[in-house]
Amino acid sequence: MHSHVARVPGNIRAKTYATHPAGCASLRGIVKRLVSNTCYLKGVFQSMRNLWMRYDWLRYGLCLWIVLGFLPVAATAHRPDEPKKAPAVEGEYDMEITVTGAGIFPVELKVMRDEQGKLTCESKDQIGVSITGITVDDDGQVTLTGNYQGMEFEFKGRLEGDTMKGEFDISGYAGTWVATRRKPSKE
Repeated sequence: MHSHVARVPGNIRAKTYATHPAGCASLRGIVKRLVSNTCYLKGVFQSMRNLWMRYDWLRYGLCLWIVLGFLPVAATAHRPDEPKKAPAVEGEYDMEITVTGAGIFPVELKVMRDEQGKLTCESKDQIGVSITGITVDDDGQVTLTGNYQGMEFEFKGRLEGDTMKGEFDISGYAGTWVATRRKPSKE
């Protein structure tokens, strides 16, 4: 058997392994090499652990950095949607109903809530239009209901600030409507 010196970079010491004359390492040499490399890696991990334990500020700083990095993600991960509230619509309105080919008809409209909190309407005009109901959804979509000479109707539209407006087409009568909230009088 010949003796062979293996050169390994780094801190691993050069070992002499017994080799077969044909150049093959013996089983004993392979086992020695594995044990030596395992001890070396164990030493490297031990050195890293010692550094980690020695510098507490590094450990705590890294943990703090990770926590602060995930804080915005955690804050927005599950935020329940806040329920929308229907816009406030109560008040007195000056309304104009414009019927195509017939003209503009003024209506005084009063929107209020009853004891159960349901919206109701009262209207005054000179042509016999009676607006008695109103619904407003969370997106500001408005539906006024009422009758004209015994014929039921719905005016659909949108609430935008102090103005409700929309279009209608009822039994051959088409046009637009606009209701503007009256400003409170200063008395």
